[in-house]
Amino acid sequence: MKISSQKIINLPVETVGGHQLGWVESFIVDIDSQSILEYVVKSSGLVQKIVTSKLIISRGQVVDISEKKLIVDDLVINEREKTQKKTIKQKAAQSASMKEIKD
Repeated sequence: MKISSQKIINLPVETVGGHQLGWVESFIVDIDSQSILEYVVKSSGLVQKIVTSKLIISRGQVVDISEKKLIVDDLVINEREKTQKKTIKQKAAQSASMKEIKD
């Protein structure tokens, strides 16, 4: 199946579990293989509240693509959540150590 770049741009992106991640903003092409390596996704909805930057989705994370939507593995959102939780824990630890220094 073929799909034009005009149809890929603004294509809705969701996980297998049905979580709306956002829209394809652009994509990165490997010149040597002439294939898409990554999709750059502008987050929307709940994901936009969690992730302020754009999502980079590798083609290995893509489960299905059609003219209606791009479906990615549920791990895409799970990995992002893990990263965010780790960052929150690190900030909390830094705050706690700063508080100890002040006391």
